[in-house]
Amino acid sequence: MPEQHPLIVPAAILDLAGQLDSPAAALRFLGDYLGMLQGRLGRILIGLHEEDPDVSMDAILSLKISSAMNGALAAASSCSSLEALVRGGCFELARTEALKLTAIVSLLTDEAATLLGQAQTVLALGGRADGFSESWAA
Repeated sequence: MPEQHPLIVPAAILDLAGQLDSPAAALRFLGDYLGMLQGRLGRILIGLHEEDPDVSMDAILSLKISSAMNGALAAASSCSSLEALVRGGCFELARTEALKLTAIVSLLTDEAATLLGQAQTVLALGGRADGFSESWAA
């Protein structure tokens, strides 16, 4: 059985709350991220379909950075793979790799309400994320 990884790493949300000095701002940032996922993915797919490196890279880097900041490490990793493929001009391979990102985005979108609730709980506990890592797994 493959190892499960959390959709969102709770420590990243806690770190973001600390950097912003506001758990509410971190929660809003996560909510905005989850709400924009489908649009960002759509921009990536259009760029890859049109084999436009500028559109592709802009969308990939935007999603990669916001994913990393929110602790969505699988999405960030998939974006890194796409980034390397697009930089190499390998659009056919990038479109295949984008299927993985599409699946990750679908999971994040499907679980958005649950993930936000879990983040709110972790932030309300003042940083005690124990017990949440497994429950945030896909």
